[in-house]
Amino acid sequence: MRINAGVRECLDRLKPLMRMGIVTGSSRLHFETMHRTTDLMRYFEFCLTHDEYTRSKPHPEPYLTALERYDLDPRTCVVIEDSERGVQSAVAAGLRCIAIPNELTREGDFSDAVAVLEGVHQLSDTLARLG
Repeated sequence: MRINAGVRECLDRLKPLMRMGIVTGSSRLHFETMHRTTDLMRYFEFCLTHDEYTRSKPHPEPYLTALERYDLDPRTCVVIEDSERGVQSAVAAGLRCIAIPNELTREGDFSDAVAVLEGVHQLSDTLARLG
């Protein structure tokens, strides 16, 4: 699996500052297969996969499940999403969301996001501004 430029460096900066987790629409098996060789999971406290909830994004259930299961306060959480459906799911769950569209999602409607970034290189500064 190809890792976008700057992702590891960004995660290195953020890991000591905040709890991080993944909420994905992938199955556990597919997700683990994709990330078997990336070494990215060491940055994350948890990974919630589609096997652990019923309704997919844009429904808020994936994020609501993560909030409850991992005892997270939605007022202190910020979601990073790359799709319109993901942003809709996060916002419907009462979460602030930053969008970093990819090549396939760039034309989506990200108007509900608190910020739309060109790349991960802008994430640390944006998170700092959000508090």
